[in-house]
Amino acid sequence: MLRCARAVVLTGAFLLLAQPAAGQAAPTVFPVRIFAPDGSELAGSLTVPAGTPNRVALLVTHGAGGNYQSSVPGWLGGEAARFGFTTLSLNRRDHDDQNVRTTFEDGLTDIRLGVDYLEQLGYRAVVLVGHSKGTTYLPTYAVAMGDRRVVALALLGAIDDSALQQRLIVQRGVFEENLARAQAAYAAGRADEVIDFPSAFGQPIRLTARGFLSYFGPDSFGVPIRMLPLVSVPVLLLRSSTDTQFTPDENHQRLLAAGRAAGITIDYVVVTDPQPTRAPALGHSFVGVEAATAAALVNWLERVVPFAHQPNPQALRPAAP
Repeated sequence: MLRCARAVVLTGAFLLLAQPAAGQAAPTVFPVRIFAPDGSELAGSLTVPAGTPNRVALLVTHGAGGNYQSSVPGWLGGEAARFGFTTLSLNRRDHDDQNVRTTFEDGLTDIRLGVDYLEQLGYRAVVLVGHSKGTTYLPTYAVAMGDRRVVALALLGAIDDSALQQRLIVQRGVFEENLARAQAAYAAGRADEVIDFPSAFGQPIRLTARGFLSYFGPDSFGVPIRMLPLVSVPVLLLRSSTDTQFTPDENHQRLLAAGRAAGITIDYVVVTDPQPTRAPALGHSFVGVEAATAAALVNWLERVVPFAHQPNPQALRPAAP
């Protein structure tokens, strides 16, 4: 384990933190509207740096109850633009409280639509960046979707097992009761019945039986630790040092061990928060370490994706915002 001024880098070589271009003009932010196959609107924003952007673009997907403007998706575009990267922050259909009739598989389709959008603008190499629940989609997408446009994955505040995470945050036995309830409804032909599942968040999780099983059931694809060993592109795990509760070090260590055992390219960076007493909920959103987190991500990309900083003169811009 090697320590930099702002990050702990678990790799075999010392990596200097990347520095943004001095005096760079402000990026332009374009509103985005994409429509899913069921007609649902996926809102988002495209942040494009001044001048010629890099060949590689970023696509950021949010955590549970979040959206393209909240937490990591809300700030990463501006930070990444300082290094020349275009960033698409995009809602999935389960954004905010809209997850009632969604499934895990819907999220994979939504991410694919975002990659398609970037390709239409001339970006044929994309790094998928997920935060919290958003991290559960990325290994499965890389393995199951056969999308060669994806050149790397970055998991920020990573969840290693969605069902295990649920077991840890609800009272003992509650997850098992929720699972049994969803399985019973599904078996009885009521797969699309909306159920209020008790949770640890002060209000129930409203999902159909089909949706609950797709996210948390024994056959769910939302289990990064199961899918990660099959990934063929480089993977970065990123955590703020003050996130000691929501996605603590143990989550990332399990993923790191699984990836290394499978021989994939995987690294783990802990960004050191200068305020060690910051609340874990804020640490989970990388509050206070936004710039250092973006620099660590860019620094890693420069190493594992050699063409990441090559210019993309063919890149198009949407209509003026």
